[in-house]
Amino acid sequence: MTYVILIAWLISVLSNDTITPGSLANFLGHITVEQIQTIEYAFIQSSQNDINPEKFIKLMWCESQFEERGGDWNEKKQRYDSWGCLQYQKPTFNYLSKDSGIIGEYKDCRTQIDLTVWTINNDKKGLNHWYTCSRRAGRCRARCRNSGQ
Repeated sequence: MTYVILIAWLISVLSNDTITPGSLANFLGHITVEQIQTIEYAFIQSSQNDINPEKFIKLMWCESQFEERGGDWNEKKQRYDSWGCLQYQKPTFNYLSKDSGIIGEYKDCRTQIDLTVWTINNDKKGLNHWYTCSRRAGRCRARCRNSGQ
């Protein structure tokens, strides 16, 4: 997919999101090649694994606005409890990585994408690991589109 087509698709997917904090226009004005490549990777991985790519991208947008950063600041511990483009907490990342066999760095976005795809399709908690954002993005996997779920 060319980057121009990918960015046009991204705009069409995210332009109606009025809930997620952050500005899509500001993001697009400062988008990096690395972020475009990450979005393309997420699109491909979700498509190939029976997950609706629009909803997967909306999940990522809601979680991090495609920034590999900390979230959920813990005042008591003085640290971020979640990190990365899909906002994993370290204990969750560790047990899902062990269960899935997916090896990679905790803060690496591509590893988080791979682990999220596996989790959606295989973990009993699935999308509930991203409770709020999965509801904002829409919970239906690609194959249930026609069943009305």
